[in-house]
Amino acid sequence: MKRLYVLVMTTVACIVLASCESDDQVTTYINIEATEKMLNMDKEEPQYSDVGDADIFDFAYIKGAPKAEDDYDVDDIIKMYASTGSFDDPQPPIAIDIENNEIYVEPNIGRYGVDREKERKQVNDTDRVLELFERYDVLEWQNYYSDVKDYHSYEDGGSWSLVVQYEDGTIEEFRGEGTTDITPDNYSDFMSDLKSYVAEHIDD
Repeated sequence: MKRLYVLVMTTVACIVLASCESDDQVTTYINIEATEKMLNMDKEEPQYSDVGDADIFDFAYIKGAPKAEDDYDVDDIIKMYASTGSFDDPQPPIAIDIENNEIYVEPNIGRYGVDREKERKQVNDTDRVLELFERYDVLEWQNYYSDVKDYHSYEDGGSWSLVVQYEDGTIEEFRGEGTTDITPDNYSDFMSDLKSYVAEHIDD
């Protein structure tokens, strides 16, 4: 009986030690910090240079503008840009200066904002863009959509981003990344109508 007790206790101790060793080994092979970022548990806001009060209204520095903290109406929007696509099928971005009635032709979106040197098309109906925001309740969207579970699911998926600037200079971003369920229900219709609006003016 005593021998059986010793045998059982020895077996249990071996299992516990093996389990601890296994956990330690797993921990050494996992980059916990990177994994938390991928799982959106430790999101970091990108840091931009202090562009000053005068420049936050410049499309080229729009990402340096302060983040909106209040609720706004569609009529408060003065600028917007959108980018969408997958790694296999990137789509050209859209940038519209609503306040100055300009559509950017083949815009480049960089670290701080939209390349100001790109050609712009003068139009007189940017109120139609605001109508699309109203029709599709864009300002009611969540700010972030994602189904990212691990690095590979995101690597094979896609992403989208929509940034709006309000008349007080603050900005709000709506975005998504992953493979499925990364957009609001009416996102596709909104983008389709927005692309049609841009094409109507750029291609005429």
